[in-house]
Amino acid sequence: MDAATKRKSSEILLSVSEGIHLQLQNVESQIQTDIGKLTSLSKSKRKRLETRFEEQQEQLSLIHQKFKEDIHHHLQSCQSTIEELEAHQIELKGTVKKQ
Repeated sequence: MDAATKRKSSEILLSVSEGIHLQLQNVESQIQTDIGKLTSLSKSKRKRLETRFEEQQEQLSLIHQKFKEDIHHHLQSCQSTIEELEAHQIELKGTVKKQ
């Protein structure tokens, strides 16, 4: 009777342990799947952020280039105005000398 009870207990324990082992394998598989999804999502999100950053960097570069061009035109205009004022000053000095 003891032997039959021990054998039946062993069978029950073996069955339960196999069930637990299968559940653990399922959980491990689910964890691996979730990790894969998270990794993929992280890569996708990082790629979108990198693309957005590159677009913003291009826009900033264009703004910087336009700013440099505007400053260059402004400096040319100032230089031209200064040259005109100097020419006008020379002309005025000549007029004052004549008078």
